[in-house]
Amino acid sequence: MSKSLSTMIASCCLCVTLIYAGPSMAAPPTASPAPRTVRLEVDADELGDKAIGMSQMIVDRVGPRVRAATFELVGDGDPAEMVLRVRLRVLKSGEYDYGVHFEFVDDGGGREPAIEWVDCHVCVDARLIPVLDEQLPALLMSLEARVEALADAREAGAADETPPPKVITGLGIGGAIVAAVGVGVLIGGGVEVSRGVVLEDGLDEQGVRTDHRAPGYALVGVGAAALVAGVILLGVDLGVQAKKRKQRAGAGQARVFPLVHSTSVGLGVSGKF
Repeated sequence: MSKSLSTMIASCCLCVTLIYAGPSMAAPPTASPAPRTVRLEVDADELGDKAIGMSQMIVDRVGPRVRAATFELVGDGDPAEMVLRVRLRVLKSGEYDYGVHFEFVDDGGGREPAIEWVDCHVCVDARLIPVLDEQLPALLMSLEARVEALADAREAGAADETPPPKVITGLGIGGAIVAAVGVGVLIGGGVEVSRGVVLEDGLDEQGVRTDHRAPGYALVGVGAAALVAGVILLGVDLGVQAKKRKQRAGAGQARVFPLVHSTSVGLGVSGKF
């Protein structure tokens, strides 16, 4: 009986060793921070010769404020996380009345307003500078919101590419095996205890007495310990995997950010819908 007891204990230890040697609890890789690169463009083609010198003035006025907000300005042709374009168009109200648009431009040429456009009447440099200065706080807030939205899109894309967390991993499977071994040992120990003291008839008048209670109690103790350990491992694994699935499900939640304009205040929402 001592040989059977040793074999069961060795089996339990082997299962636990194999479980902890596995990589199922390895920490996931950390995500890289979102770049903050901006390419600033000016589109004043609609103004013709009237735009001479105006484009460079806009770059000189807006560029330093964008850099001061910890964004990196890149040159034409360089890759950038965002393309911010200031576009001027002629209004019907007057020859020198322009609409000033602030837009995000994607790789395909699509345009998306960064903030609401404003008008500039008799728009010489002296009139355009205060118009730009008034819109810069809202424009910088829109850039920050754009960074968050792009970061959310990258995280959502990475989450879609990775397989969903499993319901149970090797840790939980190993725990179930250890618990099953423990149940088997418990049953074997109970059988031994129930046999009690057995008197085996011998050739002589004095028979041989065999006490099965001591090894039975030992088996019961080992089986109970293995059962408890297996249940704990299984519970830990199920809890960890459930937390991972919950975090994955909540990765696409919406974020709310303020939008401030010279004449209004609102809220913007970014996320995956």
